Amino acid sequence: MAFTARYFRRRYALANGVVFAGIAVSWIALTPVCRFLIEKYGWRGAMLILSAITSHICVFCVFFKPPPQKRVVIELAEIRETRDVDDINDTASQSSPSQSTGNQDLQHTDPNHADTGNTSCPTKCKNSCRVLSKIFDISLFSNRLFTMMCFIELIIAIGFYPTLLFLSARAISIGIPEPLPTTLFTILGACSVIGRTTHGVIIDRKVLTAPQGLAIGLICCGLVNIFSIFSSSYIGLAIAYAIFGLCNGMYHPLLTVVQKEFVGAQRLPQSQGICHLFRAIGGLIGTPLTGFIFDASRSYSACYLYSGCLLFIDGFIIAVVSCVRKRQSATATSAEG
Repeated sequence: MAFTARYFRRRYALANGVVFAGIAVSWIALTPVCRFLIEKYGWRGAMLILSAITSHICVFCVFFKPPPQKRVVIELAEIRETRDVDDINDTASQSSPSQSTGNQDLQHTDPNHADTGNTSCPTKCKNSCRVLSKIFDISLFSNRLFTMMCFIELIIAIGFYPTLLFLSARAISIGIPEPLPTTLFTILGACSVIGRTTHGVIIDRKVLTAPQGLAIGLICCGLVNIFSIFSSSYIGLAIAYAIFGLCNGMYHPLLTVVQKEFVGAQRLPQSQGICHLFRAIGGLIGTPLTGFIFDASRSYSACYLYSGCLLFIDGFIIAVVSCVRKRQSATATSAEG
């Protein structure tokens, strides 16, 4: 996703949506492929084959190249100035050894001077901290919008993954015969492909801003989960999760677009890493929490009700933030005018 942000500037939302469409295509193929592999090789063999398929990502990553750099033309006068500065630095460096040796002699003749032998430890600690700061940029949390995005990623993961994991089981529990429950996942994935490949046109043409599109997608997904508890037929669930797939295809890629808008393209890789960490934590929390709710209520309706409420709340937060930012920008524009 960070590579896409560096390559595309004008139509980034559309390009990012096309990239994310690959995830939805895998949703379409995952259900029948997993069913076939489990029947043919058992679940252990299926996991080995799926892991081998996933490892091919490393092969494709080898072909990534950094984006082309712009050539910078430096005038001759600037080159002469830099040469003059270099000559001054060279002169200073030639005179510095005598001063440094004198200081060393003073240090060695000082009887109170004690050599601890640990002078390299602070340097090593500083170097380690620099490397860690590049990997895990804590300064991003000084940006309130980025901190809010981390919270939203966490809540989305808690509410979204149970929607996928328990969809077939929920359909079976209300009496829908096999193999119709597994086709719900395929319908969701197919509609998600449509949403992912078309929403970028709306965003790039300024019909909606990226935060507005993200808010609409999350709110609609939350409402689908909430009102789907009243559906007890295959057709009702198929229509509901076709809409869910369209809205998911809209909001999922826009998470990256909104992050780029909040932190910039240069800091997007670090932002993505931290946000994915929060998403992983949410995934670890959401699935067992859904299982606990099901064990307590003995109904998938309660699980989808809590999931829908979480997604709706996330969308509402984004909508409020989008309105506040729009009002602030309008106020700043009027003040300048």
